[in-house]
Amino acid sequence: MSSSSRATLIESTGDEVVTFGGLPHRYGYYAAQKSFEYSDGTAISVIGHQGGGAGYVSQLLYSADLDLAISVLANADFRYRGACRSHGVLDCIVSELFKAYRD
Repeated sequence: MSSSSRATLIESTGDEVVTFGGLPHRYGYYAAQKSFEYSDGTAISVIGHQGGGAGYVSQLLYSADLDLAISVLANADFRYRGACRSHGVLDCIVSELFKAYRD
């Protein structure tokens, strides 16, 4: 992503915090900004959009700090949390991918 497009996207989110899926986000340009916090005290800020329909869910998230976008598409909405107790399975998948890329 070009630096001007990145700046436009990041600056589009307002200061007001809204709740999507029970988690706080900042919102702009039909994309929500949030952070994944890790046990080592670090965090990765991402911006993206979640969606879905009958029988599938999807999520696209972009980290400007890593200049990395990750998209996940699944055939069904996950109700089983497993090790992903603090957030949904899609967030769990992408947060671990971002962390692995960063590390």
